[in-house]
Amino acid sequence: MSTLSPNQKDRLRMSRIPSDTGPSIATTPASARSEAATVRRRRALSVQRRTLSHTWHSYVETSNNNTWRTSLSLSLQMRLMTPLIVILIMLGLFAINPTTTNPIYHFLFVSYPVSGEPPRPYPTEPSIYHNNPQLYGKGLYDIAFCVFYTIVFSFAREFVMQVLLKPLARRWGIKEGKKMSRFLEQAYTFCYFSISGIFGLIVMSRTDMWFFNTPAFWQAYPHRALPLDFKFYYLLQASYWLQQALVLLLQLEAPRKDFKELVLHHIITLLLIGLSYRFHFTATGVAVFITMDVSDVFLALSKCLNYLDHPLGTPCFGFFILVWFYCRHYLSAQILISCLTSYNNHPYTPFGEPIDWVNHQYKCWIAKPITVGLLGALLGVNIFWSWLILRIAGRFVWKGEAKDERSDDDEEEKKKEE
Repeated sequence: MSTLSPNQKDRLRMSRIPSDTGPSIATTPASARSEAATVRRRRALSVQRRTLSHTWHSYVETSNNNTWRTSLSLSLQMRLMTPLIVILIMLGLFAINPTTTNPIYHFLFVSYPVSGEPPRPYPTEPSIYHNNPQLYGKGLYDIAFCVFYTIVFSFAREFVMQVLLKPLARRWGIKEGKKMSRFLEQAYTFCYFSISGIFGLIVMSRTDMWFFNTPAFWQAYPHRALPLDFKFYYLLQASYWLQQALVLLLQLEAPRKDFKELVLHHIITLLLIGLSYRFHFTATGVAVFITMDVSDVFLALSKCLNYLDHPLGTPCFGFFILVWFYCRHYLSAQILISCLTSYNNHPYTPFGEPIDWVNHQYKCWIAKPITVGLLGALLGVNIFWSWLILRIAGRFVWKGEAKDERSDDDEEEKKKEE
């Protein structure tokens, strides 16, 4: 037997090790056990990917919701705090010198007190104001008054809605969302028009205009000076409607289907307020305010009860329809007719004669079509809304549905709940 040298033994040992040129593992047939393991690993990786994807999307959605809620909270704080800061600054500046010589006085209080009634073309006609009240004239400071109280109404709207009414709405079972927003808007509207409606009736009761005595609208014209409560009421109404115009312009309320008609109504209302105040048709203006305010009280109340699913919602809506047609059609028609008849009583400047600018006699041929046109346009918008109201009433009677067709909020809320 031959003996191998050490080098030969090493070469023999190395030759028994498989070389790299042999068949690889991938080319060998896999067993059933290894295939099952591979499938399990792939399934586990797929589940892991889906879990990571779901976690990421949940994180993104939560971050977006938190961002939206934060921005919404900041927006509410800005709408609440900004006017409050302006109000406090104005009050602080007035507190430095709380007299009529302080320019801030004209932003806070009614200006232009007069010692007696300004001259009229026909002084023999008795004044429409009872008990010879202190009268106040008109001027540019009235614009400052309206600007300040527009800011006050901006604060009051957010404070009443967010601080006073929202906790009550939650307690009454109204959830967050568009339904909550609509409820708060209508509840605030109810609060304001309840106060302004009563205030307007008190102002009217202290004049010969009570109760919608239309010939007195033009008695002792021009009404260049007004009693304190009369002027205060008129300028507050102007401030409120200016603030409502800002709400529409900034879209602080979600637009409804009748958004265009609502914008037209606000434009007509602001034109009537401005022109009637400037050209001394304020008696007619007070009557128009009352017809709108009283009817809107029951409109807002019926909507609030409907959002609450209250059993008094149906009878309130029925009573609202009666008040609506009485105020917005019968009384509004009486005011419009007075512009076509009593308007021509003395003083009146017919076509071709010069207007008496010295005595502020603006009841003339050119002012008449403007007044009639604006009141007629307002009545036309009321007719459109009356048609919608009758459709809602008819749908409730025949189908049992009490939905405001101007809004899609109810359908959206139902979809969210589902």
